[in-house]
Amino acid sequence: MKEFIYKLISLIKPPEYWSGDIPLHYENLTLKKPLYHSKSYFGTGEYEDKNQAKFIVKFWRGKRPDSNYYLFERELMFIKKTSQENLSSTTHKFPEYVMSSKSDRELSLVTNHCEGEVGGNPLEVIPFLQSLPTNLPAQKKDKYYFIFLFPLIWMIATFKNLDILPLLAKSFFAFMLLTPSLFKKNTPTLIHGDLHPGNILITKNGHTIIDVGQSMYSYPELEVASLICSPATTDSMKTNLLKLINCSL
Repeated sequence: MKEFIYKLISLIKPPEYWSGDIPLHYENLTLKKPLYHSKSYFGTGEYEDKNQAKFIVKFWRGKRPDSNYYLFERELMFIKKTSQENLSSTTHKFPEYVMSSKSDRELSLVTNHCEGEVGGNPLEVIPFLQSLPTNLPAQKKDKYYFIFLFPLIWMIATFKNLDILPLLAKSFFAFMLLTPSLFKKNTPTLIHGDLHPGNILITKNGHTIIDVGQSMYSYPELEVASLICSPATTDSMKTNLLKLINCSL
């Protein structure tokens, strides 16, 4: 209820956010390289301690919580729990939790630095997410959320990617075929919510899955359908996703 009230207030009066650069120091860590800095509310940087061990630090600061605050809060709790319970496999894992801080005006999350390059294959990650337990701090979205959300995703994707309109048209047709099958399923599984190659790091030991603030218990079809529409997904991967859908019907 508190989250809903803050989101409603934010629609009426947007919150005032922090301004300035990413902090040069956090606890006993020193900034080595800014990775992302939104002028409104959010920053991420690569930090080092006195032994030159590397860490990733994320910040949110504002005068009151908003929807971004709650996304980040969910990511913080998710990373902390998956680290505490060692929810990983030999080839898939999440960033390793180190420490965090939390108040109504500031959130921060420190994880171990993970050497890797973005560009992992989402099709290899989906089965791992489905295998995780159902007690993680993720949103719970039913089949109706999927049915209403996907047409919106599709329309936005079509507007931004008119050059691949034939492929997107196929994806919408595939979605229409998938929808009836959802009503036969009673057990939602964990999905990332924003799964695309940019949120999957390729490391020497497999994949590290990042930016999990939008994770939810829903249906893998939502993940697949969203991937087809994502501009971050290559045309060849979109084609493979469509083949996957056709095989599951």
